Amino acid sequence: MSVEPRFIRRRGAWAVSLACTAIAFAASHGLSQVLALGPLAAYAIGFSCVVAATLGAALFAPRTVRVVAPIVIAVLCALACAYALAAPAGWPIALAISIALLAGGTALGSLVGTRIEHAGHLLFVALASALADVFSVTSPEGPSAAIAKSDLALRIAAVSWPMIGSGSIEAFLGVGDVVFTGLYIATARRHELPLRRTVLALAAGYCATMLAVLVLQVAVPALPFLGGAMLIAHPEARQPPVAERRRGFVVLSVMAALFLVLLFRPRN
Repeated sequence: MSVEPRFIRRRGAWAVSLACTAIAFAASHGLSQVLALGPLAAYAIGFSCVVAATLGAALFAPRTVRVVAPIVIAVLCALACAYALAAPAGWPIALAISIALLAGGTALGSLVGTRIEHAGHLLFVALASALADVFSVTSPEGPSAAIAKSDLALRIAAVSWPMIGSGSIEAFLGVGDVVFTGLYIATARRHELPLRRTVLALAAGYCATMLAVLVLQVAVPALPFLGGAMLIAHPEARQPPVAERRRGFVVLSVMAALFLVLLFRPRN
């Protein structure tokens, strides 16, 4: 047999998790037409469903180039076609885009996370991603801020879910959050960090993100919460190799300085 049974089961579980997400999405859309919920409750339910779908897909995502590469290429082509059509309409299109983002994002994150050589490298990953995400959301020139201004781009680049009680479909998580969820879980698996603790930590990070959004009523970057949760949950992630610490912190300092200059530069 050319493929190990364990790999088949894992890939099968990944497909099943995506199929369950599709069923839950369709059920939520049906419920959104008949149930009446307040906006806060609807947001909390939608966000929780998207987080559960992301964690489920990330747990079983494939980790080999020969499997991940075709998936990512197919997802990129599908999203490019959706963008070219200019106006994805109807819940089946929103469902297809969300499943594509979950599939491509978790597969790519899993592939990268499997190749992180030391658990302590997660310290640099968490800090660098947090800096980049804060800049992306808060700066007018940031990718996340630019996407948020375009309804079409938001529908293409974010996982959406039906809002029960309103009938609308809203974006909840950017594809970057999906990628890093897959990365963290794959890295934890490779370096034998407790997987249950990893999933609980990421869930807690997403809960903190949701609470921040509900309290502040603005877009909030999720990656600082996810990275912080991983560093708190795993002491090994806070201990990069001694030989790489100085270089890593120098790079982070340069990144922070660059983002500050871009964030606070005078604008016409």
